Amino acid sequence: MGQKMVATIRIRLWKKIIHLPVPYYDNTKTGETVSRMINDTILLKELIADHLPQFVTGIISVIGAVTILLFMDWKMTLVILISVPLTALVVAPLGQKMFKISKGLQKETADFTGMISQTLSESRLVKASNAENLEEKRGKEGVNRLFGFGIREAKIVAVLAPLIFFVVMGVIVVIIGYGGIRVTSGTLSTGTLIAFLLYLFQIIVPVTSFVTFFTQLQKSKGATERISEILEQDSENLQNGIEKDISGKKFKFEMFRLLMQMVTPF
Repeated sequence: MGQKMVATIRIRLWKKIIHLPVPYYDNTKTGETVSRMINDTILLKELIADHLPQFVTGIISVIGAVTILLFMDWKMTLVILISVPLTALVVAPLGQKMFKISKGLQKETADFTGMISQTLSESRLVKASNAENLEEKRGKEGVNRLFGFGIREAKIVAVLAPLIFFVVMGVIVVIIGYGGIRVTSGTLSTGTLIAFLLYLFQIIVPVTSFVTFFTQLQKSKGATERISEILEQDSENLQNGIEKDISGKKFKFEMFRLLMQMVTPF
């Protein structure tokens, strides 16, 4: 289903690109349009076809485990649920940064693709003008800019994963401490505490996989914005024209006469 959705988006995007007016191509680099057609749709494909099914499966597992935990002991389950909004407050700013970095990376990728396409298509001109060193410098600068965005993106991912793991481990420690106090006081049996921890461990794997989905979602948001910009463009209407009354008027074929003068021998 994910592959089918992405294929539909690509067909719709291609149909839109083909029917855009000429001024759009004058103001937009070819490489940028190619990047939106290929690179941005690949990001959507990875989100829809790969990460979304895992996210849905994880959500179902978490909901099922939390429901069982509520029936087992609602007080300790409440401790787990309190950690969710606290984690969201910390993760949300990182998500905004990831979105900006991803959007900048996609723009830089489009510019780099356009530069490469232009250089290779005009390779004869590059060699005729002895511009190999200049193009080499431009290519190196583009690669370095992409590398910079990649490093910034990797830093965000490197912070997110340990942060989620730290929160999960913190919840487990709190549950063990709080459960131990209740076992000592006699309000909770040892067997219930152990079963509670076993179900809690069932939540850890899906929750840690949410980090990957969250990262890919921020990347896809930038790609979706760029694709939407093209889809919102007005298509060229080839059926409409300007109606004019030409009855009784004279026509002057100035360009035709000029061409005839050029091809007619003196």
